[in-house]
Amino acid sequence: MDILKKGIAGIAVIIFFLSCTGESKKGELVEKDTMYQLKERGWTSRSMTRLYEGLSYKATQVPVPFYLAKQFPEKDLREIDSIYQTVKTERIVEINFEQEKGKDLLEETFTRMDYESGVKYMAFEIQKDFKAITQSGDSIRCSGVTFERNFKLAPYKKVLLYFEGVPEGESIEILYEDLLFGNGLIRFQFTDPPIAL
Repeated sequence: MDILKKGIAGIAVIIFFLSCTGESKKGELVEKDTMYQLKERGWTSRSMTRLYEGLSYKATQVPVPFYLAKQFPEKDLREIDSIYQTVKTERIVEINFEQEKGKDLLEETFTRMDYESGVKYMAFEIQKDFKAITQSGDSIRCSGVTFERNFKLAPYKKVLLYFEGVPEGESIEILYEDLLFGNGLIRFQFTDPPIAL
């Protein structure tokens, strides 16, 4: 009988520890390097994921030359480099929002607004919630946003954020005041700009 009780107690302890490891701590940070490759050229950039209440916020600084090469596929690398020289003080940050169980984040359960209002917020209003702080301490408001609609085909929502006037080579910190999902201030510290390989 004692062996049975000890066995049951041991199994209960194991189940408890396994169930605890699946929960994300508020604000937990996961970092990884992301590779971008296009037109025989490559770049590396840092991705950061913050976990809050079953939601993940993944921020990646997109290399501007990579973005330009995707926008202008007909142009060769020399033309892309020329265009880059005119926009080299701009930064592009991709933010992916995802619910851990793959549910649609724009449902009223998560946003406290109807679905259409959530879509409009992500498409037009969310840029007001972001700003970049440069290495030298300047605060730069988000100058534009592109909400990439996937019409419920992917389990995440993606926005591209544009910041103008960031000195070339300076690192930035992205501050996001999460008014949409209500998780407060979220920070993404990019210590290095994207690097061409």
